[in-house]
Amino acid sequence: MERRLQRRYAQIVSEHLKSANRHAAGPNLLPGENQAASATQAAWRFLNNPNVELADLVQPLRQVGREEAGKSTSEYVLLAHDWCKLDYKSHSAKKDLRQITHEQDIGYDMTSALLIAADTGKPIAPMQLHLKTADAVHSTAQEVPDCDDHHLDQVEPTMREADQWGLDRKVVHVIDREADSLGRMRTWHAAGHRFLVRTDDRRLLWQDESWLISKWSTISMGNCYSSKVVMRCIMESR
Repeated sequence: MERRLQRRYAQIVSEHLKSANRHAAGPNLLPGENQAASATQAAWRFLNNPNVELADLVQPLRQVGREEAGKSTSEYVLLAHDWCKLDYKSHSAKKDLRQITHEQDIGYDMTSALLIAADTGKPIAPMQLHLKTADAVHSTAQEVPDCDDHHLDQVEPTMREADQWGLDRKVVHVIDREADSLGRMRTWHAAGHRFLVRTDDRRLLWQDESWLISKWSTISMGNCYSSKVVMRCIMESR
């Protein structure tokens, strides 16, 4: 990005860093002569500039991730994958809203991958973001998901990209119960990814025998870990 656009990006980020009160319509302006309308117009022009790519805007965040991961006393760093809905069912001006589940569930579907220090548990920076609208996915990824992709379809491409971010730590991908899918976990395990998934205590097949996950709470296998709520081993198929 050219220097002028870099300066504009830094200003927009700075304006969003200051918390606004609950009645404010948007972020506070930095001290200066700009009016709210002109600042909004400037932000609109910046975000609609064809020379501004989401893949460029995420680079400063990833640089922070690399620097902070390098300061960790742990040989690991955590990358938490999660999904949320941005609810706009009462917002009639937006024309690209999507139906998330039922007909009253309207808005955008957002995916985030947040880097977390393994030694302190403190969040570092968002490293990957997808925003799914009615007809497109706006993403910081090299491999942009399709609109019809399931949430879990987005995980492995991010796992692969995380290996290219230069974090200088072993990345452990942390995912909530939505990823309690044995087939997916076998695929991630086979690809050599480290991950931690919240699961139910259910039965899986291991060497032609049926086992409860909780029975394996003291066993570790390969790249994956488990207890009654957290998967610690990948059960092999027949």
